[in-house]
Amino acid sequence: MALVGRTPLLLAFGEHPAECGGIRYGADKRFFKSAVVPFLEEHVERRGAKAAIIFEFNMGFDLQGYDRLNPAHVKAVHDLVAQTGKDMGDAVSPSLDAGAEIGANAYWFDWGFLDKVIAINSYKPGRVKNIVEPLGMDTAWNMWDQALVSDAMRKAGTFEERVEIEKEVIKYSARTCIQRSRRVAELARSMRGQEPQMAIVIPRGYAHSGMVAFFGQEEFAITCVSHMRGAPRFSTDIIIEAFGREVSEDEWRRHAALSLRFSSYALTNGERFLREACKGGGYDEDTLRMLSVEARRYALDLEARGELYSGGEIEVAGSAAGIK
Repeated sequence: MALVGRTPLLLAFGEHPAECGGIRYGADKRFFKSAVVPFLEEHVERRGAKAAIIFEFNMGFDLQGYDRLNPAHVKAVHDLVAQTGKDMGDAVSPSLDAGAEIGANAYWFDWGFLDKVIAINSYKPGRVKNIVEPLGMDTAWNMWDQALVSDAMRKAGTFEERVEIEKEVIKYSARTCIQRSRRVAELARSMRGQEPQMAIVIPRGYAHSGMVAFFGQEEFAITCVSHMRGAPRFSTDIIIEAFGREVSEDEWRRHAALSLRFSSYALTNGERFLREACKGGGYDEDTLRMLSVEARRYALDLEARGELYSGGEIEVAGSAAGIK
């Protein structure tokens, strides 16, 4: 049977829970709420359609002792990844589908719009279907390799050595980000094949914004929004670029150097920004996120002065790159 019409698709890219300068901050709930809630109100509450949300979720696995050339080990890793993904889906999806709270798991999955999902489904269970991003064995191995490379940062002596390590770490980050986003896009297309009129919501971290290229306007009526309270990491910039084109070694290297300078500034100045964010007895994450703006400006100023690769020592706490 031919598909009828285009599937409404919301792509919302913003800040999920993460850290800057060793300080944790939460998801940008205001942004995700402002993007997702009106979309659900339009398509579910006013038009009476169903909707599905594909929640971002990923984790690393300790693969020490596993041999990827051993078929038995490959199967064991596959089963581990698959079961972990299933367990998380079982812990989150049935509750939200029934309009119930998800308890301890809300620390990650509550990006500002769960109240709306719960309200809709408590009245009409299953009206908004909730799906946790599928995990992949390829990504598990890639992240393990990235962790091994990142560990070498502690032994690096010169800044040049650190740049080379950071360059490889960011390449792994890009590969992981693209793998995961492609898998989510394939899931969305599969869902469209089953229920073409069901609206789909994909909220993800800012670095995934390049995945818009995986969707065609002939199949989806796409709404794409993105926002950051502070400034993106330099690793994020180049990851987004890598979605759509080949990135040169010089570009990887430049962004690795900028990434290390960014991280060093953030680590050195994080406590100062945290004190500012906590003035008056509260905790203002928007103020804290200005640390990323200053760290980015610092790195670019070094580059403008020709000191990106020679501007003195840096404070290092592992790699500055991460999975966004």
